[in-house]
Amino acid sequence: MPLAITLALGACSSPPEKPQDQVAAIQAARQGGYVPIAGPVQGWDATWTLGQQPLEVSWLAPAGEHGAAPLILYLPGLGESARSGELWRRAWAEAGYAVLSIQMPQQGRALYSSGDAQAGAFRKLAQDNYSQASLMQRIALAQAALAEAAKRGRAGDPALAGVDWDNWMVAGFDLGAQTAAALAGERGNGQARLSALRPKAAILLSPYVESSYDTDRFTHIDVPVLSISGPRDKDPFSWIPSPQQRQVLWRGLQVNDSYLLTLIEADHALLGGELPRPMGGPGHGGERGGPGGGMARPPAFNEGGGEGRRGGPGEGPGGRHGGRKPGAGGGIREHFDPRQAAYVQAVTLAFLDSRLRHAAAASQWLDQNATTWLGHGAWLEKKNP
Repeated sequence: MPLAITLALGACSSPPEKPQDQVAAIQAARQGGYVPIAGPVQGWDATWTLGQQPLEVSWLAPAGEHGAAPLILYLPGLGESARSGELWRRAWAEAGYAVLSIQMPQQGRALYSSGDAQAGAFRKLAQDNYSQASLMQRIALAQAALAEAAKRGRAGDPALAGVDWDNWMVAGFDLGAQTAAALAGERGNGQARLSALRPKAAILLSPYVESSYDTDRFTHIDVPVLSISGPRDKDPFSWIPSPQQRQVLWRGLQVNDSYLLTLIEADHALLGGELPRPMGGPGHGGERGGPGGGMARPPAFNEGGGEGRRGGPGEGPGGRHGGRKPGAGGGIREHFDPRQAAYVQAVTLAFLDSRLRHAAAASQWLDQNATTWLGHGAWLEKKNP
């Protein structure tokens, strides 16, 4: 049996040791799904200063002559850098999309060097960063970053060439999903739209729904949405009491041709779009001990969603377990199922092609073939007229 197939079938027992094996396992798991033609990509990382605010920028786009590529604005989770979410961003770029990822440094990896993080005040960090004031700052920066990128691209900057700046959508994970939903129109009753930007669609990975939610907020979203979550999508800080709360956005959403992808085995970290680190490899037990998962799991977090006993430095649930500490992104995942990552790649690519390229084959696959291909590992629902 080929190595990639063996990895795909045996993924639930142990993770592949090497990133190239993990990628091969995901590719094998995508067979029979929606697989558009893929090509090489190119990219770069930079820091821009917009106004007085430094901004991490990471760019991935098709390499060579490809025509005007549609644009995806990607917004990472809390505690992640602009380079996070590469499993999704690279798959999108390989399929012909330009992907601009942005993150404020203070909400990226530098978050873990803050006084609150060092003091273990993780709920305060979540409260501050999910606040309305923080949201408005992120919306303003998203607008400024898009304007700056388009200005440079239209002025002939070769690093930003070959993009259709008017044909774009937004995608976000965790904290980024809160921003993406606001750009898509989410707001309170009587509140004006929070941004003049109007993406053509939105992908929300682990959508944010605050505890004192008002379902009516989501009725104001006015573009098609693909919402992705599941029963194991637990907030590492219990800021959102249960994964089921994320479903509230879907229940309030009124826009036709929107979809909900429910992943049975995907945890919060996988939705962040990063591969697990090999056991004993670089980063094991360190700052990036596992895949990016939005806010990293605090030392006192346990798998039941509540607080366990507080162990010593670097301890995980119930004491010393895997050398976890703030910034570990949830620690090493003992189980990695490449099928769950394959589901996200296939469904998001079909959604992108249907919304930005108006590809009939992509819409047909979502509506007629996706459910059979997903099998028992996930299910897909659609908002119909």
